[in-house]
Amino acid sequence: MPRDPLEPTVLPKISVVICTFNRHDLLLEAIMSIELQDLPDHEYELIIVDNSDDLGAREQFRDGLLITCAHRYIEEARPGLSRARNIGIHAARAELVAFLDDDARACTGWLRHIIKAFAENQEAGVVGGPVRPIWTARPPVWLTPQLQSFLTVIDRGDAPRPLAEEEWLSV
Repeated sequence: MPRDPLEPTVLPKISVVICTFNRHDLLLEAIMSIELQDLPDHEYELIIVDNSDDLGAREQFRDGLLITCAHRYIEEARPGLSRARNIGIHAARAELVAFLDDDARACTGWLRHIIKAFAENQEAGVVGGPVRPIWTARPPVWLTPQLQSFLTVIDRGDAPRPLAEEEWLSV
């Protein structure tokens, strides 16, 4: 199949996939955190897969959205996170794919660190880093660090290393 002449010939190093379902109020901050990455714009792309069933809200959000980095907004009627992620993977032009939840914010160096981790660990199939909560109120005292892991709050430290058998990453 011939290439679209308007499609860039230089492929990005990494594709970011954000899947969302009726959470446009949170999605904007996730998108902004990707646009604030410390990589040159041509090194990454953003793919948003929107499963929202509130079509009016989805259209209003999409039409008012101003994204400066390379991006695609994919509307998918059939809900489901796994399905949406697979659609995002299929749409990705980069060899590496990073997932960001619609209620999350990536730190400025997030994509750079992912690319570096794969470059330095060629045998790695997946990489991850700390996942810290964005509390809208003070967390209850009974919510211990062990219980926070059930909320996908994870911090395995700063040193790159293989996971131990009982450890896991957030996906």
